[in-house]
Amino acid sequence: MTPLGVYFLAALALSLVLTPACRSMAQRLGFVAKPRADRWGRRPTALFGGLAIVGTVMALTAATGAPRPLWQLLAAGALIAGVGLADDVLSTKPATKLIAQISVASLLLFFGYRLNWIESTIGDAMLTLFWIVGITNAFNLLDNMDGLCAGIALVAGSCLLVGSTAHGIGPEDLYIAILLGATAGFLVYNFHPASIYLGDTGSLFLGLNLATLTLLARPQGGGRSGLLSTVTVPVLLLLVPIFDTTFVTALRLLAGRKPSQGGRDHTSHRLVAIGLSEPRAVTTLCAPAARSQLAARRRAHLRARDGDFCGLPGADPRLRRRRARDASQWHDHPAGHRFHV
Repeated sequence: MTPLGVYFLAALALSLVLTPACRSMAQRLGFVAKPRADRWGRRPTALFGGLAIVGTVMALTAATGAPRPLWQLLAAGALIAGVGLADDVLSTKPATKLIAQISVASLLLFFGYRLNWIESTIGDAMLTLFWIVGITNAFNLLDNMDGLCAGIALVAGSCLLVGSTAHGIGPEDLYIAILLGATAGFLVYNFHPASIYLGDTGSLFLGLNLATLTLLARPQGGGRSGLLSTVTVPVLLLLVPIFDTTFVTALRLLAGRKPSQGGRDHTSHRLVAIGLSEPRAVTTLCAPAARSQLAARRRAHLRARDGDFCGLPGADPRLRRRRARDASQWHDHPAGHRFHV
């Protein structure tokens, strides 16, 4: 079995054990999502599913001996999960969460993660902040129906992994495999009817990770064509959460409501309103997500075939040298991986 399979199955098994434990803890402590007029859930449901995913990812990433950049990403993920946990427990204000998200995204920016969509350093930094915060919130808003947020994360992460391993297995691929295994283990308990929810802890953690992981593999090139490919690939990978967030935000603003105000106006809710069952609505959204991600991977492959692909998180030369140095230390790892950095 390949190292990816080993780490995926290990994360799956650990998540399958931790998720019911977190469910019992949430029920015992009274941290459950209660039915509300502006929420979709019809019965009290435990909230701590995200803790199982975070705990699994942290434990197994430590076992891989990951290089510094992945520990930086994991640290940022732990911080954003803490923000989500505070909201699950204390119901913090939307403005407080937004400030915390911008702070965590700024930390990733400091670590060298960049979109590199434009030449202006300041402009690209602002776009990177907008991308990370926007996608993180998109997954938070997408957690509005059983299995939807985790399902979309699983599809997006799988596509990222396939594209990332096209030319060899790197440290980030093992991290993605662990994230996928942890999400799949949680999803077993989150299918309709869900016995546990991600909560903000899990949805923010998944959103931040996927927003940042899309920066690990990006096409580059000059001119209009290069910029188009650079923008298209990550957008296609996360098309469903981007569309749903944009759609709902626009409708709420037009109706004179705050975008942060909850409601049954998401794309998934509208699919149920026209007659689809909840599982069918989730499947219907996951299908175009998979198709758009296949299109993204094909576009990236075409750019890579022309020798125009970079597999590093951002163009910061210091980060490139550091990742190359960290990856070189992995050649003697017991698993005997072949890393391409």
